[in-house]
Amino acid sequence: MFRVSLLCCLCLFVPLTQAVAETVYVTDKLTLALRERPNGGGKKLKTLRSGDSLTVLERTKNYAKVRTEGGLVGWAKVAFLVVEVPPRYRVSQLETENTSLVKKLEQAEKARDLAQQKASDLQVTLTSSEQAYTQNKRTVEELRNENDTMHAELESYQASIPLSWVAPITAGVLVFGFLAGLWWLDYRIRKRHGGFRVY
Repeated sequence: MFRVSLLCCLCLFVPLTQAVAETVYVTDKLTLALRERPNGGGKKLKTLRSGDSLTVLERTKNYAKVRTEGGLVGWAKVAFLVVEVPPRYRVSQLETENTSLVKKLEQAEKARDLAQQKASDLQVTLTSSEQAYTQNKRTVEELRNENDTMHAELESYQASIPLSWVAPITAGVLVFGFLAGLWWLDYRIRKRHGGFRVY
């Protein structure tokens, strides 16, 4: 009977000291000592600060055996360990995140301003290109009209005599007219005088 009672007592005590795989945080206490043994015994291994993440290895009523993120193992008071991130530490995290977001927002605004400036420059370039295109189109249209006019004039000149022929033809006509006039005068004189030339 004594053995059964002893066994029952041991079974009740075991859950208190068994390893528990959970993550806890140091609460809003400014500092917390991590010691070699429970109940404040042994030397101080490290000073824990609010927000430090710890892995619980074992629990008793007032103390928990924990491992720090750096791998250091010791005992800390359970009363100052919480499952959720402490508000003060959470505020600090949020402030850090907010600062990071503000910087990202500033960078995004600078990138937006730069993109708007580039868009404005491109719009100016586009407007200038459109004006140049319109001017070139007008110039091409004028040249096309001049070309059509010159083609029409060329076609009208194709049926006429070239200027290089005008002087020889005119000289030929004058010579022919002069000779024809002499012949005609000679003919009239001979006819009047019976076929004889009288000068």
